Amino acid sequence: MAIPPALALRVQTDAAAPDYWYIPKGQAVSTDNWPRIADQLAVLSNFQTVPWAEAQPKFAAELLARGLIEPYLREHESGFSAVARMQFPVWRLLGLAWINKRGQRREPEITDVGRCFVELKTEAERRQLLTMQLHRYQFFNPSSAAHFSTFRTFPLIALYRLLSQTDWHLDWDEFKLFGTRIRDFSDADELATIVGQWREVTDREREQLLAIAQTIRAKHTKSKEGTTWGKVDRDLAYTRAVLRITSTLLDGQRGIGVSRSNRRRVQRLVYGATASAEFVDYTSEQDWLAVYGQLLPKERWDTPWSTATDARSYYEQIGRIEAATEAFRREQASRPPLEIEEYRRIQVLEKVLEDILEHNLEALESGLRLVGRQYPTAIGTIDLLAQDATGIYVVIELKRGRTGDRVVGQIARYLTWVAQRLARGQESRVRGIVVGENFDNRFRAAITQLRRVSSYTFDLRVSFEKWPAAERSRQRRRNARSARS
Repeated sequence: MAIPPALALRVQTDAAAPDYWYIPKGQAVSTDNWPRIADQLAVLSNFQTVPWAEAQPKFAAELLARGLIEPYLREHESGFSAVARMQFPVWRLLGLAWINKRGQRREPEITDVGRCFVELKTEAERRQLLTMQLHRYQFFNPSSAAHFSTFRTFPLIALYRLLSQTDWHLDWDEFKLFGTRIRDFSDADELATIVGQWREVTDREREQLLAIAQTIRAKHTKSKEGTTWGKVDRDLAYTRAVLRITSTLLDGQRGIGVSRSNRRRVQRLVYGATASAEFVDYTSEQDWLAVYGQLLPKERWDTPWSTATDARSYYEQIGRIEAATEAFRREQASRPPLEIEEYRRIQVLEKVLEDILEHNLEALESGLRLVGRQYPTAIGTIDLLAQDATGIYVVIELKRGRTGDRVVGQIARYLTWVAQRLARGQESRVRGIVVGENFDNRFRAAITQLRRVSSYTFDLRVSFEKWPAAERSRQRRRNARSARS
């Protein structure tokens, strides 16, 4: 039989494309290594306020002293200097730790998820935590190279969706050709059809298609990198190691699949994500990892992917008004247009207010000096960070239409982070201000729990008059004054 044109085109197109679901190379993530990773993260916690260039050799030396890296590195200076860096690719993939970049500063950061991983003691608990992280992991994200940006999906859930339509199994050739190329959920459905066609062709025709995949060089990649197939193949061991973290997937000699006992659970995950998962367009690695590293409440561990509410919260925070408004609309299909327009009005007002405050903090409180606008932290971005006349840090957050408990919870986390990272652990050297157009009862109830947070309301009024009409009116007044004189 002839090779179906759609199958041949997909193999050729993907062979020429440089993007695929990428798993970075790094230390092993097998269950045997989890206790060591936890110990390494615990050591890293001692260096979180130290610039990374200075912390890196000290961190590696401490790991060596505790037997947490191989002793031969003592005699290999280049290996010793790089050993600390080698930990981070997988840690970043799992949301455990990363290098926080704030302007010229680069400091190691253990996330909430990383701290939880350290505190958990059993393999089952750690597996549950890491599985939750993989189910919420989105690809593309800004910690990956830009040529992967055609992916807009949650890759593990997308793989489940493909497996559910291919008899719950892919052999390794199928996985490398198709399983690593699922660009969104609808693409999983298209690839399921393509896999069906692949299975219908003869062995010789499959060899012809594999030869295409193995010889076409990808566009926009360095010549020394070779083919995308080769890159996928070289990364396969790392990819399989990460996939084995979950208890849902079967990794065998012939391929990857889902056992009968797990199929119902996987199907529920696929249905849930199809209905509610929302890809969030993060603008920086900092923003993505700040969200991914936050520990979700337990009730969301079975549905951890980002939703329209999560997207709205992020877009509010970075001032993308139209994107936030669209996410607000998608949260509830029945929202009336007037409610959506009122939400947008509040976002516009508070964006204008932030612009004003950046250059005129004295209007809010005498003696305030700006440290940074949209100041990046490991748990999100502070609207405005300032210091008062006595040097106390002041975290300023705009309500941005958020419910009171949400904004209070957010500023409480920022206060803790600033106290630990900037105020040398002195909580008394940090306070907060919340600014909003108005405050509801939920805010008033929540704010009473924070002693060092003040709240301010604002009122911005802007009016417009069409210029020609306004100019004619002024000219008539001038003419009238001239006639009276």
